[in-house]
Amino acid sequence: MRRVGIFFLAVVALVAMTAPVSAQPKVTITGFVDNITSWSRNMNHEDSNPARNGDSEWYARTRVRPDITAEVGTTKFVLGIELDYAWGQVGATDGSFGGGGQKFGTTSGFDQNTDVAGILEIKWAYTEFQVPLLPVPSVLRIGAQPTAQHYKGGVLHHGDMVGVNSSTTISPMFRLHLTYAQIEEESTGSRDGFTRGEDWAFIGSVEITPIKGLDIRPIYAYFTAEGTTGQARLGRGGVANVAGTFPLTAREDRHTLGVDARPSLRGS
Repeated sequence: MRRVGIFFLAVVALVAMTAPVSAQPKVTITGFVDNITSWSRNMNHEDSNPARNGDSEWYARTRVRPDITAEVGTTKFVLGIELDYAWGQVGATDGSFGGGGQKFGTTSGFDQNTDVAGILEIKWAYTEFQVPLLPVPSVLRIGAQPTAQHYKGGVLHHGDMVGVNSSTTISPMFRLHLTYAQIEEESTGSRDGFTRGEDWAFIGSVEITPIKGLDIRPIYAYFTAEGTTGQARLGRGGVANVAGTFPLTAREDRHTLGVDARPSLRGS
């Protein structure tokens, strides 16, 4: 059933991309460059031992986050890139290859001559377009993208994801949001030696503006995981996210209900 849904969305995307457009193409680059320096004492990330208080550190790092957006009419493609590097070589190698042991939160360390391999990170790579032939405006976003399921970050689903997100404006007071996120892909299955299982999530929400100045968003989320999984399950209370605790035959299903709210950004 899941593969049938993905095939249907692929057909919709093909129809949207082949529809004639008369608008002129436009390319914009946005983003930021973040430079920080930090001094700390007794904050060693290597041994996490607060009893060893003789360690101190002063270092600097740079983060570069450009987003390249190509637009034609209501269709756009976004490519998000990230580079994180420390000032000076901090590991066995100056890049993320070969198990160089880089500084926490970076992928490399620029040293003399600054030539570093394995530093480029792809954060986003998605297409967004208005679905044709529908009686109400509906925008579809497909690919690796930022999460956009609720108002407050880090409450339910945060960071970045890969999958499909749709937003349908039924009326100025009522909008429907649907999200499918692929977390792990079983591919051909455990018979071929793949041990991670099939993990995915669905999130649905209805955005309502009952009165001027208030947005309310009831949310339902379903998450399923087979065996071990990534950051969707963190170890708690002595239960680790390892194969000994969650073998491939173990399946977890989560159902989450909630309500989010904020001061309305519409109708002002």
